[in-house]
Amino acid sequence: MSLRFTRFAAVSAIVTASALALSGCAPVAPEGDGTVIVEIALDGALADAVTAEIQAAADAAELTVEYRTVDQLSAPAVDGEVAQLDADLELTNHVSELFVLAEQGALTPVSTLPGVDPEVLFAEVGPHWMPITANAEGEAIAFPVAMSLSSVTFMNPLAFAEHGYAVPSDAAGFASLVSQIETDNAGYPWCAGMENADLTGDPFIDWLAEFVLATAGAETYSAWLAGEVASDAPEIVAAAEAAREVLANHSVAEGNSAALLSVGFANTVPMFDLVGTYGKQCFFVRESPDYLAFVPDVVREEGAAGNFRQVSAFPFFGASQSAVTTPIVDAVFAGVGRVDKDVVALVAAMGATPFGDDLPDATNWVSARVQQSTDGRTSPFATVNKDVLGSAESVVLSPRSVWSDEELSALRAASVAFLAGDADWATAVASNK
Repeated sequence: MSLRFTRFAAVSAIVTASALALSGCAPVAPEGDGTVIVEIALDGALADAVTAEIQAAADAAELTVEYRTVDQLSAPAVDGEVAQLDADLELTNHVSELFVLAEQGALTPVSTLPGVDPEVLFAEVGPHWMPITANAEGEAIAFPVAMSLSSVTFMNPLAFAEHGYAVPSDAAGFASLVSQIETDNAGYPWCAGMENADLTGDPFIDWLAEFVLATAGAETYSAWLAGEVASDAPEIVAAAEAAREVLANHSVAEGNSAALLSVGFANTVPMFDLVGTYGKQCFFVRESPDYLAFVPDVVREEGAAGNFRQVSAFPFFGASQSAVTTPIVDAVFAGVGRVDKDVVALVAAMGATPFGDDLPDATNWVSARVQQSTDGRTSPFATVNKDVLGSAESVVLSPRSVWSDEELSALRAASVAFLAGDADWATAVASNK
């Protein structure tokens, strides 16, 4: 396990007041040339939305921005013992990439930028974001510019109305609704599928993360992400078993979790079909927001028109109320490479209130700032995002925002073996390290 994850865990449990206090003692930034080079390791609608917001901030600061879109952040050039980036600002939704650059000495912590007050920069997004990218000295190496809940529960309002069901507001109400659906023989509570070619088993990682946070707590969850608690530790074993119990017993699997490995993700949409792919309707899908790309055309068309008659979303209550007090999120973070007055001006503009206001118009991601208004926004996902973030006591990152592809692949393989019944969770993890 690399040093960056050890550092992440060591500081993610607390907010360091000393980091917030670093504001005015840094040297003055050198003059710039009026252009800021921004490297963006994002793609699709998210990249377009974030780029548009950066451009709006740059226009407000009267700066020229040059954008470079890459698959992953570029490695720095090394001049002697000094690592140097050929970019001024680095944006990615994989915070591990920024920690690698920071360890190489190629990033300047945003909380020590000349002329930037971190209290102001983090005021609107909330100081609980600072520890997520804090280094060993308590300095935030990056700041969030967009966020997305890693899981929400999707439902079909028309199907709920037909059966007289109300959307739950807490974990107890959710558990009661699951029981009521089964008592009524109305269908399956959960739509669930784990088959997805080379990514089969991948959704179980998100389920596992939710249950680790809910059953073991935020401190253990952060230590697990950092590699300080192994994936075959007793706390993680218990979470895996609890997640499998929900999936196996309240879905099309009908008690046999192995059945989920042959159910494709694209087949988990009978909540929009009153007959259902498997002879019964299902009522909930617990997924990340890109789920909306898989729903039938008629539902997507409704969403594009802004009426959302057949799709809505609310926080994930399958494990506990942890989604409200400590949501698991994915986030786009910005880190600073080269420093000059133009870069400082752009960072300050990106920390201002308007930044991120138009993100929900182009993507299911939203601004990271709590105070952002949702007035006039019809997307149920954007509303849930902001409601949850606004009530959050802290935030934690999802495994796919922190772990390497190799680590995720190993856990995916363990998930397949576990769901298939080939091994218990601890054995499945040990066999796929």
